Amino acid sequence: MQSARPKINLVYIASTGRTGSTLLEMLLNAHSQVVNSGEIHVLPRELNPDTVHQVCGCGDSVLESDFWQAVCERTNPLAQPAPQTHYFKGKGTSGKLFRKEMKLLDSANVPDELNQQVQTYAQNSYAVLDAFLQVVEQRQGSRPQWVVDSSKDPYRLLWLLHSGLFNIKVIHSIRDPRSLVYSTSKKFFKAENAERDYLWFTQHAVRLSFSWLIRNNPIHKAANQYLSANDYTIVPYEQLALHPEETLKHVFSIIGCDYEPEIFDIFWDLEVHAIAGNAMRFRKAPITLDEKWRSIIPSFHQQLTKTLTTTGRIRYGY
Repeated sequence: MQSARPKINLVYIASTGRTGSTLLEMLLNAHSQVVNSGEIHVLPRELNPDTVHQVCGCGDSVLESDFWQAVCERTNPLAQPAPQTHYFKGKGTSGKLFRKEMKLLDSANVPDELNQQVQTYAQNSYAVLDAFLQVVEQRQGSRPQWVVDSSKDPYRLLWLLHSGLFNIKVIHSIRDPRSLVYSTSKKFFKAENAERDYLWFTQHAVRLSFSWLIRNNPIHKAANQYLSANDYTIVPYEQLALHPEETLKHVFSIIGCDYEPEIFDIFWDLEVHAIAGNAMRFRKAPITLDEKWRSIIPSFHQQLTKTLTTTGRIRYGY
């Protein structure tokens, strides 16, 4: 029976992407009671030989990884009933689903059909994460208390929260929207693109500003609806980069694990089987704050982004 299954302790990293979430998940993974699965919701896509694959944290593709082969021997994500774990990863999905997913914020009036979809999706995710933990336990000799899911997607988070199958702590990774605009348009500022269409960048700044608001808002709402203040925290990229030890101590206090100072000595060197993530996970480098945007982005676009994101910046402390 479903009720007899113990809840999986899940640390969910929710973000817009490019917020330092890859660094954060690597640091969490270095704790003795935590293991990182990466963006595990894309597992079915990574098992498709016809798609462009992102390498696992070990350096192999999921198709070539003996670790993920062992996971899939326990539960095959491609054989699960719909909606499968990559349900929210389809092109253009978030915009089409936005209104329907928000119905879950009124938990007393969720349509039966949507409720059934949520439960099937969450059961699929439970099976995959449980298989992941079984393989980790087999290889390490003990089962970690917590597994990190850095899928980021706010709608996946909302469905997992609503399902009741998981004990979830949410780490809301966020970044100054002006910095995010720069991070997603670095090629525009290279010398060979110096004369590129000024209108293109203006449109990009506007689009990213609204995306920043739209994608962060459901994370915040879902956390307020389903979680207590002790189960949810906001981790700004700037804070993580400038004060990593202090930030990590706070995060582990939310999770309920003792802080382990050796994390910063070992996190680069561990074998990790985490799906997807920023390429920085393969470049051993010091933790530093990138604020090139302050001198590179034109002042007009800085002000434009700042104005368009006013409500969110106030909410998240920017």
